[in-house]
Amino acid sequence: MNRVVNVYFSPGGTTEKIGREISKRVSNSYDDVDLLREVVEENITFTKDDLLIVSMPVFAGRIPQLCISQLKKLKGNDTPFIANVVYGNRAFEDALLELTDILNENGFVLISGSAIIARHSIFPKVASDRPNSTDIELIDELVEKSLEKMKTNLFNNVSIPGNRPYRESGKLPIGPKGNSNCTDCGICVELCPVGAIPEDDPKETDVDKCINCTACVYNCPEEARVYSGIKYKVASEAFAKKNAKPLDSEIFV
Repeated sequence: MNRVVNVYFSPGGTTEKIGREISKRVSNSYDDVDLLREVVEENITFTKDDLLIVSMPVFAGRIPQLCISQLKKLKGNDTPFIANVVYGNRAFEDALLELTDILNENGFVLISGSAIIARHSIFPKVASDRPNSTDIELIDELVEKSLEKMKTNLFNNVSIPGNRPYRESGKLPIGPKGNSNCTDCGICVELCPVGAIPEDDPKETDVDKCINCTACVYNCPEEARVYSGIKYKVASEAFAKKNAKPLDSEIFV
């Protein structure tokens, strides 16, 4: 391999963690592309001797829609790739298929895919201990099998679950807000990928714009951005009850 590139969108931090777990097992040296903190304005081109690793969180069974235009600027030339989605123990539905479709259409060739479970970012009591050692062992298996396939250059079709057309994108009618710990530092304003936090009043959130990515929640130095209120309490309790049974992470090679 000439180059290994690790692309991820990780507002809550766990998708980045899992993307790095995959990447460091592939190579001691790899480049990061953080789609939350850097905008891909120009096409990034790859050769058939490179390896692309892409990790996306699952938002209501889909990949984050604001990432699609960025992903389409990755240009492959029969370049092998590993696709990974991260979800909070409910379901990954069409997200992995959507991700692989986008990259296949852009000149990349799928080696393998994975759907790894991590702490749910909006309802963190769900899957709070994930990824665990079993999930990491599965990542070991994913990388081992992926590297073996790359040695043979026989990239057989990988069967990825999901449906076309993809399920409709959805969103919750809630959003995090700043509490009394907020110091108006503005980090959340700068980090919000959809401009849902007003610069002149960073305790507030425009719920119509907010995609509940939780970047503001997990990157606030004062832990001041939180979900609260009766709508959140009811939704949290219902979600936790419905998704209490631990699911297994999966790989597709």
